[in-house]
Amino acid sequence: MIIEKSIVRRYLVLSVIASTLPVLSIGLLYDHFTGNALEQLLGEKISTHLTATANRLGAYVEARRYQIETLANYPGIDDYSSQKKSQPSSEVTALLQIESDLPDLYGILFFDAEGRLQRVVPGQAAAGPPYWSDRPFETAHLPVTTLGETEILGPMPAAAGDS
Repeated sequence: MIIEKSIVRRYLVLSVIASTLPVLSIGLLYDHFTGNALEQLLGEKISTHLTATANRLGAYVEARRYQIETLANYPGIDDYSSQKKSQPSSEVTALLQIESDLPDLYGILFFDAEGRLQRVVPGQAAAGPPYWSDRPFETAHLPVTTLGETEILGPMPAAAGDS
């Protein structure tokens, strides 16, 4: 029996081709669509994370704005911030210390109309200038962001020797 021209050989070749072509085509289609689906899912996941981070940051800034507005309307804050009294009220001092002791707040700074630092209430996260330093604290070079009626100064990039 000659295998070169036999029907068995033809059937074998035809069977191999018939089974290999669908597997290859399905593999290529699977690779193409899986790659696209994976890219789309990763893009949506990143977008979701960015949206969640933006919402958390917005909520944090909004809470700080509300905190500032509440403190600004507290009786005695004007006298405390303008240094009209040499010895500030213990009630105002205690309130400011409680408000500044949030773990994610460095402290509370009071400025005059010209932007000069008047008083500092350090929080538990405070370090370096302007809380404990002999160097002056300048705000002219800090970026300013306006949120409602509140101006947010900073953040200032870290410098060598400052945390």
